[in-house]
Amino acid sequence: MELSINPDTITKYFSKFIRPALGLSLLAAVQSLLVSTATAQSTPTDLTLLGIEDILKSRIIPHDEATGSPISAERWSFGYNFVTAHFKEYQTGTQTLSTAHMQTLFPVLPIEIIQRAHLLNVGYHVTDRLFMDLQLSYVQQETCHISVVPGFDQFIIKSHGVGDTSIGLNYMLWSDEDESLWAGAALSIPTGEINKKGRTPRSAVQDTLLPYTMQVGSGTFDFNPSLNYIRKMGKFEWANNLQGTVRMGKNYHDYSLSHRAVLKTTLSYELFPFLYPSVKLLGHYWDRIHGQDNDLLAPNGSYPAPVTHPDLFGGRKVDLLLGIRIPINHGILRGQSLELEGGLPVYQYLNGPQPDEQWRMAASWKWRF
Repeated sequence: MELSINPDTITKYFSKFIRPALGLSLLAAVQSLLVSTATAQSTPTDLTLLGIEDILKSRIIPHDEATGSPISAERWSFGYNFVTAHFKEYQTGTQTLSTAHMQTLFPVLPIEIIQRAHLLNVGYHVTDRLFMDLQLSYVQQETCHISVVPGFDQFIIKSHGVGDTSIGLNYMLWSDEDESLWAGAALSIPTGEINKKGRTPRSAVQDTLLPYTMQVGSGTFDFNPSLNYIRKMGKFEWANNLQGTVRMGKNYHDYSLSHRAVLKTTLSYELFPFLYPSVKLLGHYWDRIHGQDNDLLAPNGSYPAPVTHPDLFGGRKVDLLLGIRIPINHGILRGQSLELEGGLPVYQYLNGPQPDEQWRMAASWKWRF
């Protein structure tokens, strides 16, 4: 008896069962990573590590029923993103520490940190399966301190400047009218400065080097692999993004920032053709700073503040974010969209003591043409 296998049957089975299983397996693997033991503080450059899933999820390419070929869409995309995060209280593990207790550990103490990042992204679909993008950034940080050093009882340090630049490629591994899977790789180029100086308690007469959290760049070339899985289910859309950051070597101050893994899963709903509310879970894992900048030490070799201690970086946390997206599908503004979201951590485990995140907000404008 001759066994006959229908290729169409295999394709339908793969599309219906294997693809979603792969997407769920990916999420389960990363979730296990996020709950593993980690070491713990966050630099403003971390705000620039945004995935491009919002651009890619518009590329679930429908097929022409007559020919089975993909239908062309807009090739170019341009976007502006603004994101800000606020840090205030100190935490070690899941335990909150009082300011009075922290003052017994460090002579200088940041008590409030505000980070902001402005991102410009330009993308181009070389083919229906290959997408390339360029991201430029401008980052800012403002930190309020208290200190036991005379003349520095309370002071504010600000830093800002052009951040690192990212160049990426993304390839669509598969797609049909309901789902797609993309694999990406980006290279972060160290265009951001790591030699920012300001008036600190280490010297009352001249500016000194600011700590890791006040620098606007990483100082290293970084590799950013990613996976993006997007599925449409009627009026629901489920988008998932896994992104890593691997620092390659150390910078000229003899350190490298934390390696990172970020997992995002977003469920949005078409309430109206012009309004998509969404809920997002954003999981972070990051480790300590590798190496040390000895210029940040006090004259006696101690760490004057927790933000100068490389072991007090790293941890894991999960943010819950609510958002709305307003696409414009007709008229002179066709192809543009506005998105707003905000939220706060629902879980933080920090290798502290270090400042914990209180809340974050983001706004973005995108244009496909």
